[in-house]
Amino acid sequence: SLRRALIDAAEQRLNVWYRDDANLEAPKERDGVMFRLSKEDKACGGNGVPLSFMEFDVEDARPVDVLNTLVDVQRQTTWDLTNTKAHFLGDMELLQARGWAAIFHVNGLPVADREVFEWQFAQANFSTQEFWVIYSSLQNDELLQKQPPDAGSTLMQNCLGAYKIMPGPKGTHVLMTQQINTHPWPLDARSVVSTSWGKSVDWVNAFRTESAKQAALGWNASNVTLPRWMLEDRPCGATPADVELRNSMLAHARTALADAQGAESSKQLPGGGTLRIWRRSAACGGCGVSSATVPAWRAEFQVAGVEPEDVFNALVAKGAEHEWNSRLVRAGVSGYHSGARGVHEEFQPPEVAFHKWAPRELWEWQAANHTAHNRSYILALASATAPTSERFSSGSATAVQCLAAYEISPAGANATSITLTQHLNPNVGALSFFRFLWNFVGEQLLVDFASGLAGRAVQLRASRDRAAAEGGVVGVDGGALGLLAPPPPDRNASSTVASALAAPNTKALLATFAAIDLPSALNTSGFAPRDFARLAADVAALFSGELHSAATDEERAAFARGAAADEVLLQLQGEALATLQWRVLQNVTRDMCNSDIPDINNNKGAGGLPLMLLAGVGVSAVALLVACVTCVCCRCWRKRRAARALAEQRLLHSVDATCQPG
Repeated sequence: SLRRALIDAAEQRLNVWYRDDANLEAPKERDGVMFRLSKEDKACGGNGVPLSFMEFDVEDARPVDVLNTLVDVQRQTTWDLTNTKAHFLGDMELLQARGWAAIFHVNGLPVADREVFEWQFAQANFSTQEFWVIYSSLQNDELLQKQPPDAGSTLMQNCLGAYKIMPGPKGTHVLMTQQINTHPWPLDARSVVSTSWGKSVDWVNAFRTESAKQAALGWNASNVTLPRWMLEDRPCGATPADVELRNSMLAHARTALADAQGAESSKQLPGGGTLRIWRRSAACGGCGVSSATVPAWRAEFQVAGVEPEDVFNALVAKGAEHEWNSRLVRAGVSGYHSGARGVHEEFQPPEVAFHKWAPRELWEWQAANHTAHNRSYILALASATAPTSERFSSGSATAVQCLAAYEISPAGANATSITLTQHLNPNVGALSFFRFLWNFVGEQLLVDFASGLAGRAVQLRASRDRAAAEGGVVGVDGGALGLLAPPPPDRNASSTVASALAAPNTKALLATFAAIDLPSALNTSGFAPRDFARLAADVAALFSGELHSAATDEERAAFARGAAADEVLLQLQGEALATLQWRVLQNVTRDMCNSDIPDINNNKGAGGLPLMLLAGVGVSAVALLVACVTCVCCRCWRKRRAARALAEQRLLHSVDATCQPG
């Protein structure tokens, strides 16, 4: 990986190369700082530049304090007078790096500012308190795509800036090296670095002061401002999404849905069709609710005139379920965890034996899966181990959902089959033993639920048909794609469908596409029809280019009709893009892991003139200018003298002619 290659290069340079005096010029010292340059210039940014080294102590500050000062790039603009601007370009967890753009001003000289786009890497050993920090502009194409360079600045390269931070006799000892090409033409880099070494010492003194301020904060010795994923050695490769909870819930759901045991009965649905019901008893408890033996229901029914995706989107939208499920008072969804989404709902139990119950509240996880080739969905809900939000109502009681699972699949032409299982403990105490009452109530609740879900799916189908004919938006749960296709970690908020389309080349397009948070980028909640149409067109355009050739037939099928006409079709396209994105991400990561850094240890000639030579050239130029001016003056004087002589000669001839005898 780039991180490992640069850390290895830094360790070789500071631990081995720097220790050989034969590689270095004589040291210069001031204020307890030793400054040295390499004898040879090394390749960086197309020219040869010297390697600079500084070694110094930071008293009364621990290594972790020095580390926290050094890596806070944005704060550096407050104490480093040359660093006028620093812009954070994002966390790249895949590379274990952070991206930065910084602008440096050359004080007192009428030259353009210098700007660098560079990676920040780090390595930590908290036991020995030895830390490494690396800055490098190598392989920074991705950073240059995130922000255009400043129009008035000159791009410079920092091929390797490395800092080794370790305990010292009075605090912390620092050893650092820089390999920077500021493009100082007509001067060569060595002259610039050599004559400005005093400015480098000034930087160290300011750095010492700022590190002391950091030490005064008294942070814990393991408290660092960098994320932990930057500090540890990881295998290089694409990291899949954490879906452990999701997979566990879906496996449990599949088992329960396949178990058609218990007493069987059937009920007619108000809108037509039959609800087949299986009932058995099983223990359910947890989340602070005592275990009780309660009915575990399983049911099957069909809905005509709708597709599986219609039923799924009607069912997954917990926030809107109260519109068709009369028992649900309200519900809300929260964040995602391990591939599942948090759900908090409040429902009103029916009266039993003329007893009216207080509302019940559930805190659950929701997980979903879609198998594209057979168009089947599985949706599961199960109670969380503890409440994840405040109660809706102060007088409510807690219930526990051991499992609610739904399988949605095609049932012949233009119909959908739904199989469901529900195992809920409503926490009603001793009344749970009156099973005949709960059995009767439970069957009626299943009828109401199935009827309401069927009606909602039919409404959604009609809205989709209208949107296809007239345009407009349907209004579905914008977070459902996050359940169907949990994104891998290290998503980049600045990577969007539009930025991928604007990428200058194929490599940049694939890298940007690989970093998109697809569930977030395709969440159309609150979109106006025009905004939705624009996004749908962009998604279709993105797929029709380079991605189309890399897609499978199944993925291409989602785009067979071009731009999505409604949010449900966009959701299906999002699923296809997610599977394609994972393959692209693996390829992009493989290229990153296998890429080599250029040879920055190769000797190379400087790209400018040494300062003394440039001064000599300047003196010679002045002498030449004086000689040229003198020569011109002499020539002008000779011309004027010749002209006067010619005029005198003509005058004499005229006089002679006038004075001739007549």
